Amino acid sequence: MGNASGCMCARKCRAHESSPTEPEELSVTPSSKDAPATPAKSASSLDEDITRARDLLALSVAAEYSAIVNRMQHLHVLCLRLQERFQLVRRIADIEEVINIGHQIESLAIEVDHPYLTWFHHCIVRSDPDHNTMFPGSGRLSSWTNTSATDRFASAVYCADSARELREHRLAIRGYKLALLLADRCTILQFEIDLQREFLGRKDARRLASKAVACAIEAGDLEAAVEMAEQGRGRIWSGIRDYAYPLDHLIEVAPHLAETFRETCVHLEILSATQPDPEHDPFADVRPLQLQAALETWSTTLKEIRRLEGFSDMLRPKCFASLRRAAEDGPIILLNIDDSRSDAIIIQYDLSPDLVPLDTVRIAEILPSVTKAVEITASRARDAVMVSLDGSGGAITLKSALQRLWQHICKPVVEHLLELGIPEQSRIWWWLPGVMASLPIHAAGPYVDGERNLNDIFVLSYTPSLLALTRSRADMGNSVRGVKLLAFGQSDVLPKVTNELYNLRGIFGNRATVLVNDEATRERVIDQLTSSGEGGECTHFACHGFLNRVRALDSAFVMHDGHLTLQDLVQSTATIGIRHLAFLALCHSAAIGDADNAPDEFISLAAGVQVSGFRSVVGTLWPMADEDGPGFAQDVYTHLMRKGAHDFDPRDAAVALHLAAKALRDRGVPLERWCTFVHMGI
Repeated sequence: MGNASGCMCARKCRAHESSPTEPEELSVTPSSKDAPATPAKSASSLDEDITRARDLLALSVAAEYSAIVNRMQHLHVLCLRLQERFQLVRRIADIEEVINIGHQIESLAIEVDHPYLTWFHHCIVRSDPDHNTMFPGSGRLSSWTNTSATDRFASAVYCADSARELREHRLAIRGYKLALLLADRCTILQFEIDLQREFLGRKDARRLASKAVACAIEAGDLEAAVEMAEQGRGRIWSGIRDYAYPLDHLIEVAPHLAETFRETCVHLEILSATQPDPEHDPFADVRPLQLQAALETWSTTLKEIRRLEGFSDMLRPKCFASLRRAAEDGPIILLNIDDSRSDAIIIQYDLSPDLVPLDTVRIAEILPSVTKAVEITASRARDAVMVSLDGSGGAITLKSALQRLWQHICKPVVEHLLELGIPEQSRIWWWLPGVMASLPIHAAGPYVDGERNLNDIFVLSYTPSLLALTRSRADMGNSVRGVKLLAFGQSDVLPKVTNELYNLRGIFGNRATVLVNDEATRERVIDQLTSSGEGGECTHFACHGFLNRVRALDSAFVMHDGHLTLQDLVQSTATIGIRHLAFLALCHSAAIGDADNAPDEFISLAAGVQVSGFRSVVGTLWPMADEDGPGFAQDVYTHLMRKGAHDFDPRDAAVALHLAAKALRDRGVPLERWCTFVHMGI
């Protein structure tokens, strides 16, 4: 069809000439699957079919939408018959006519904005990946309204992958950026969270960010790699704080615009996804006008929204110059794992990014065993079965896993950081892909006498995205001096909680509000969260919690009478602003959902809490030991409050955790008990 029909037919016929035994297949219908092969016909029968097709074509000359579509169909049939005759009798004029007809069909499709346009684009790539019309010159695929966003997304991914295979990196990067943009639109237009999750769980969507980053690295464009990583890895948590699509905040600022925009998005998707047969569609003549009107409304509304303060970048990918601000307090290490290559990119505030190539083969070999070791450790921790470092079972396996992480990932990065002049004992941040979100990178090391581990060299933190880190620093200078503590827990199921909360009351004095057992109800905690009289509150969670990978906003902490969800935290921070610190002293952190189909994002309870509105988060990768909780929390808060409540700085949380974990190590606490603690945020 269109250039697609012409290009495909010509390519197939050229291939047939060079390889007569090659099976003939031609994708000729507007669907995702190839059409079944047409039974062979004789030359005389084909002559009759071609004559009949020309006669029907001569009758389809009207200018109405239905007549144009009918003419396209007749041209398509003529293409097929001419191709079959060429394959049979090798008449060059036939294939030349096929190409000319293809151009006619494409012109007609453009005239009526027909859904075949997207299919044309897809077929060109499948039939002739090196064709110079792989990408429409103006990037029209992003703005076509003739098919749904998901169909355009699939075509963009296919185009990008094909260009990358041909080492046409410039075109491939364009394709991946387009696919990322369309992926954003797919999640925006899918207002149901389950539909968003279904889309994000697709293989082409899950792998998109890692492929795009790897392609940009191959092209030597590290800034584009960082930009695409931010855009591709932030969709789950962007729904919480609406970094890319702040609809919740928009409703508060301009409810009329928010509702108009939402309705227009839904209308566009319905019009684009439903394309009835023109012959049986009573609205065939007005449907193109409806699409055009809806698109104009969408564009006009978006322009109005972008004029509002704080919304100028809505639905626009962030540029590297903006993203690099996340590294103002220290370098950020973007780790990317792709089937084709593995790399680390070191992002610094005032310098160009640096590349650290990693051993792709070895990383692919070690990740399954490393992940399994961590899963065993987490399972034992949940079952309260802790073994010592020199004992049997999970601890030795965990130590071996950390040695492998050091050798193949962390050591090359550390060596490069030191070569760049990054001072030892300074802070660094890891920005990990989803496949590594549960791994204790911060504890990696050789574990050999006389050699230093990673946490002996740097103070480590994590971030789920660059924008999450940037936002956590927002309005630091305007925050009210002084800090209060809200602490709650369930001592009836966690016996050490009483001691833990008692210690905190001793540190904060009358600046602490402590809720225990039946006092810690969902309603009362929410009331405390939303009625803080002073900015900069710390919140201490001493309870069970679980991560919902399917519905991130439903991830929750178990109160006396129900669940305190991330959605509750989002709403509370929207009321009083960003808080300073969350300490997740969780003794159960089970994950819900299929991890194998999870998006390539850093998904954890700590990440969810951080993006919900906390500058800094202390959390765990797996449940802490009961005996460690009270002392560890006391050490962290004592360091944070060493200068008093009015000089509390959430940026000290990483060092406080670092020192508290070191104290555990110095006391001979087993590896799996101290390396569960992690810091996220500023």
